[in-house]
Formats: sequence, structure tokens, C-alpha cells
Amino acid sequence: MRQSDYFKLGIFVIIGTGMLLLVVLILGAGDYFKETYTMETYINETVNGLEVGSPVKLKGVQVGSVSEISFVSHYYDESYRYVYVECELDANKFKTLNRDSLAEVIKEDVKNGLRAQPTSLGLTGQLYLNLDYVNPATNPPLPITWQPQHIYVPSAPSTLSRLEQAVASVGDFLSGLKKQDIEIIVEDVKAITQGVRSFMKRTDMKELGKSLVANLKETYRLLARVNQLLKDPAMEQVIPDASGAIASLRRILEGSEQNMVASFGDAREAMSSLKRTTTTIEQAVAGPEMKKNLEGMSKTFANVNEASEELRAAVRKLHAVLARTNNLVAGQQVNIEAIMSDTRLLIQNLKELTEDAKRYPSGVIFGAPPAKVEPGER
Repeated sequence: MRQSDYFKLGIFVIIGTGMLLLVVLILGAGDYFKETYTMETYINETVNGLEVGSPVKLKGVQVGSVSEISFVSHYYDESYRYVYVECELDANKFKTLNRDSLAEVIKEDVKNGLRAQPTSLGLTGQLYLNLDYVNPATNPPLPITWQPQHIYVPSAPSTLSRLEQAVASVGDFLSGLKKQDIEIIVEDVKAITQGVRSFMKRTDMKELGKSLVANLKETYRLLARVNQLLKDPAMEQVIPDASGAIASLRRILEGSEQNMVASFGDAREAMSSLKRTTTTIEQAVAGPEMKKNLEGMSKTFANVNEASEELRAAVRKLHAVLARTNNLVAGQQVNIEAIMSDTRLLIQNLKELTEDAKRYPSGVIFGAPPAKVEPGER
């Protein structure tokens, strides 16, 4: 009877152990046969709270888990500056993409700002790896000198790290302030406060309130006018017209891009030519021949200066002669007028004589014309 009980007990233990192993296999078999894609990233900060098995989420949706955490020196580099984090991505989350296609898509998304960022899970302090899009200009990838073996997503600093950096920056700024600077800032604040207090005491608050009410009313009327203008049907056409004008301007700029590039090239060549010409002129000016020419020009300028002095003296003499002539003419003005009148009569007589000579040339030379002979006289 005792041997029979032992046999039944052994059978029960064997069957229970088998059922337990069967349940474990059923519950975990999916993980053994599930297809995954390996992804890696490198983090340049503490990963305290990030553990193997921590979730990997894409914009809040879990797409995998962390499979290994180590140092980059274990795989690529000899330094310990970066932490190596390897993740297993669930292929079922990317049904339409195989590994190579997913790698190409992630490579393009990395250019658009896809980053792996350690994120705190609530207030527990546990971290998970969050894949999200950030500004690529302010979050450049970490510099690496090796080629990643798996799908690579660069990391971005965590929110806690950014907060620590901000606090450290504030601390550095405050530590850089001297006691005299703080005293000056406090004095300036006191002066501003005192000025505001004095202004409030001197200013009639009723008048100030009236001015504020008037300004608010004017602002209200202005906004009403703007609203009225915006309701005008013509304004609906303004935005399409402006959009069309901007599009036309863009087409013009795109069409003249080659001409603009050529113009810039010509301008660059012109500037280079001008620079070469300026260099040549500077060399010519600095040469010995130019120095000799400058010395000769200084002598020439001295001679010109002397000639100018002589010319100035001659002009003064001519001025004196003209002054004496003017005085002489002013003194003999009556005589000159008489002479001009006689000259005018003389010219009149000569004109008459010339006309007579044209009509009777012989009369001018020989005298009066011959007597008229009538017909029948001898």
C-alpha cells in the first residue's frame, strides 16, 4: 500500500510539473516565435532607471522593448563616453515593412528629427525609451566614428537632462555674479520702484483713468473699423490675389535663377578684377618710379603756384587799368555821346550817297545829269 501511494504521488508530481511547463510554454511561446528587428542607439547621459525589458514607444505606442544595456566600448569604441542601448522592435507593428524597408524609412525619418529619448514613466523614476520627432537643428546626432551594425536611431537629451543643464546654467550665472553686481541690481530695482511710486503720487488717478478709457474707446473704434473692412467682399479677393502675386514672384525668381547665378559670378569676377587692379595700382604707387614722378610733380606744382601768383598780379594790374578806363569814359561821356551822334549822321549821309551812286553813277562822278532833249529838237 505504501509503495502504491508513492507511485501515485510521483505520477501526480510528474503530471503537475508537465502541466506547469506546458502552461509556461503556451504563455511564452509567442515570444520565441515572434519576429523582431534589432535597433540600437547611443546615449550620452545617465540611464539610471532604464532597464532591460523597459518599453520602447513610438509616439506613445509600444513597439518593442530594451534587450541590452552596456557601453559602446563593448562593441565599437574603446572609450566609455556613450551608453549602448539595444532594442528589439516588434515586426508585427510594421506589417507592411521588412527589415531593409524599415531601415530605409527610419534613416529618412532620422533626417527629419526622429530621436530616441529616455523619458520618465510618471513619478516612479522608471525610464522607458521614447521614439519621437524633435527639431533636428537643435538635436544633432552624437558624433560617432563607426558604422552601426543594426538599425540606428540617434538619441536626444532627456527632459531631466535638459532641466539639469538649465539649472546648472542658472547656477553658473548666479555664481558669476559678484556681490557688487547684486547690490547694483537691488539699487536699480529700488530706484524704479521709487520712481513708480512718485509718479503715482503726482499723477491724478482720475485723469489717468479718463485717458485710459478714452484710449480704450479709440482702440474699440479702430477694431470695429478693421472688422468692417475685413467683412468687405473685396477683402476675400485680396488673399488669393496676394497668393497669386507671391506665386508669380516665385516663378520669376525660379526662372531667373540661372541669370542671377551668372550675375553673381560676373560680379565676383569683377570684384576679383578690381582687387587685382587695386593691387597693381598699389604696387605702382609704391615703386621707385612713382616716387620720382611724385617728386617731379611736386616741383611742377611749385612752378604752377609761382605762375599762379604772377597771373594773380597781372589780373590785379588789368583790374586797375579797367578801373582807370572806366573813370576816363565816365568823365568824357558827353563828348563820346556827341561823337556817336556825329558818327550816326555820317553813316546816314554815306547811306544816302551810296543810294545816289546806285541810281546815277555818272552824276556822282561828273555832276548833274544832261538836259532832257525833246523830240524834233536839234
